[in-house]
Amino acid sequence: MNNTLVSVPTDNLLTQQPALKRLLWVLQHNNEFGLYFARCNVPNYREQLVAALRAHHPNIIEISINQLDAKAIELDIALAEYLQDKPPNAAIFLYDLETRLPTKDTKQQHRTLQQINWRRSAYARLQRCLVIWLPDYALRICARGAPDFFDWYSGIYEFEVPETQRNDFIAQSLSLFDENKQIHAADHLSVAEKHRWIKTLLSLKDEIQSDTPSGRQSLADLLDDLGRLHKSLGEYEQALDYYQSARKYYLDIENKKGEGTTLNNISRVYHARGDYDTALDYLLKSLSIVREIGDKQGEGRNLNNISLVYQARGDYDTALDYLLKSLSIVREIGDKQGEGRNLNNISRVYQARGDYDTALDYLLKSLEILREIGDVAGMCPTLFNIGHIYWTKKDKQQAIAHWVNAYEIAKQIGYAQALSALENMAKHLGGEGLEYWENIKSEKKN
Repeated sequence: MNNTLVSVPTDNLLTQQPALKRLLWVLQHNNEFGLYFARCNVPNYREQLVAALRAHHPNIIEISINQLDAKAIELDIALAEYLQDKPPNAAIFLYDLETRLPTKDTKQQHRTLQQINWRRSAYARLQRCLVIWLPDYALRICARGAPDFFDWYSGIYEFEVPETQRNDFIAQSLSLFDENKQIHAADHLSVAEKHRWIKTLLSLKDEIQSDTPSGRQSLADLLDDLGRLHKSLGEYEQALDYYQSARKYYLDIENKKGEGTTLNNISRVYHARGDYDTALDYLLKSLSIVREIGDKQGEGRNLNNISLVYQARGDYDTALDYLLKSLSIVREIGDKQGEGRNLNNISRVYQARGDYDTALDYLLKSLEILREIGDVAGMCPTLFNIGHIYWTKKDKQQAIAHWVNAYEIAKQIGYAQALSALENMAKHLGGEGLEYWENIKSEKKN
């Protein structure tokens, strides 16, 4: 994908998008209340549309629904409070309403739609142009679920990304999602960021053309990402739905590697549910595919994950056997990151057996490799596990030192999952959240 910043000159946008000219005219001439919907699926394209409007009409207040008082029951009241000290004749651009319209949480969706539907007249008291920007799927939800509010609109403006620029804009949006190459976004984003990206990916999904192999490839990758985000949130049914959809596209375009990866991801859902037989079944299917296509890295990953199933069952001998096979492969192909991960998992087997010295030895070897290749994300769980070993061995000073080191790295790279684990650890140690680790850092410096 081309991740170069995509930019379209303002005048070109006004030429390309007749709807933009119509919306600009409304902003310039309507000084009273009016409800308008603007449909755009690609966030970075929306930003350029708004910039083009601002160039000719700067009197616009942009508000994300996430900036409003979360405790306020009624959206209109929260909006009115936010606008109290703002210029009275400025138009309002409201973003992110879709975050209150989750596609799976029907109760929350119903509450939001019911509220805006019943209190539609309250929005007129704003005495401003209110432009609600929504992706296509959220606009459909709003139209179906809040028909009285929706029918009250004065105009709908639809902005399709020109076909010649669509792939570049989508690639640019997805590059932000994939910007941390060491860890998948599902493993390091905060819960709020995961929910925001689920909405973004859903809007991009509507923009991808599935009538070409490259389009189906992009769609499969995006669906797999959605599956990983939902799995990380513990939403296993949604994760399975997206993984199975991704698998269908990979099968359609005969992408064996993608299919193998998705089967592996499906197995992780069943593993998380404690359904080890089904997890193992999917892993074996994935293993067969990666061996068929000669994907050694995929084979090493699969063997590693198979070992985790046997470890969860308490069959440590079989788990260790698969881990050693995996370790042999990753060393053969020079996959240092995979080697570090394997050594970490081997240590867990010995730790489960109560052989803490051998477990620590493997963890220190893992840490040395991860430092060598600069895999700071991989260092976090390794340092965390080393801390646990030292704590078990009654060496509290070394345990705390390694956990502080893990905290420093997690904070530096924004590793939300590791920070959450450290926050819980602080409470277990009698501290209060992440401030506990900050205080220890300060004491070390002094």
